[in-house]
Parts: sequence; C-alpha cells; structure tokens
Amino acid sequence: MGGRRACVGCGATYHIVYSPTKVEGKCDTCGADLIIRDDDKPETVKNRLSVYHEQTQPLIDYYTKKGIIKEVDGTVDMNDVFKAITDILGE
Repeated sequence: MGGRRACVGCGATYHIVYSPTKVEGKCDTCGADLIIRDDDKPETVKNRLSVYHEQTQPLIDYYTKKGIIKEVDGTVDMNDVFKAITDILGE
C-alpha cells in the first residue's frame, strides 16, 4: 500500500514493485520527480488499516451475519461491475 509514487509534473502514478519507473524517482512520461503523497506515507497507511480493523470490519461481520451483505467483483470489466450492481439493486 505504501509503494505508490506520484509525479509532481503530470500526475502519473507508479508503484515501486508493480509498476516501477525506468529511472528511479523520475516520471517516465515527463521526467519530473516522483513523490510519496501524504496519504501513502507509512504512518497514514497504518492508521487507515487500524481504522478499518476497528470500525469497518465489525460492520462487515455484523451485516454478513444478518445475511444482507452483497458482494461485487470490482476487478472485472466496468460494464460487468455495473450490471452486477444494478442486478443487486433490482432485487
């Protein structure tokens, strides 16, 4: 989660492991410097994970036990995601 880097020039984003730049610290598109955004800094990521585990996961567990959680695979084609959501809302 903390591996994202953003270009200060054109806004392009990279990841140090999954989508690295050709030259470390430099944007492949415009050559400007890359930065770690405040929301990608380790302390922010740790805080977000803590909030998730303390506040969000209990809600997911509660509604799952009630049988009212619906899941949609957001990794598929956008049209398939839309159809899955509209199918759920139509129930």
